Amino acid sequence: MKKYCIFLIVMLAFLSCGKEQQLQQKPSGTYKQLTLVDYNNLMASNKGKVVIVNFFATWCPPCRKEVPELIKLAKAYDGKNLQIIGISVDENGEEAVIPFAQQVGFNYPVYLTTPELNKTFNIDAVPQIFLYSKDGSLITNLKGYVDTKELMPIIDKLL
Repeated sequence: MKKYCIFLIVMLAFLSCGKEQQLQQKPSGTYKQLTLVDYNNLMASNKGKVVIVNFFATWCPPCRKEVPELIKLAKAYDGKNLQIIGISVDENGEEAVIPFAQQVGFNYPVYLTTPELNKTFNIDAVPQIFLYSKDGSLITNLKGYVDTKELMPIIDKLL
């Protein structure tokens, strides 16, 4: 048993040390924790696009209502320089997000938050949307459920 535990610890350390940082969902369907550095890189890679960052939780009824609307919004603006990014605040991470993702069919990247990211963005409520202009400037921070019909005129103006 002791040899088995040591083997597991060594394998986990080996696998985690050689892991490349990725800024997208992995093909295996797993989701990466998004650090502040990754977040900044992600935003920089979307410069020139209007970006909606949606902090959500799978257990949150308003979030469960808002996410399908954001999926529809992503379809409506497909190819029009709009990028939606989802960030789950679920404490049990992939365990909660994967079944939810299979249920709703995300068509935009989804990541798992970290305490550092929550603190930096002062996430004290979900859902919470941050809307950025093409130059990366924060336009608005909306707490609570937002009907995408309210977002569309703002997005149209920014595009």
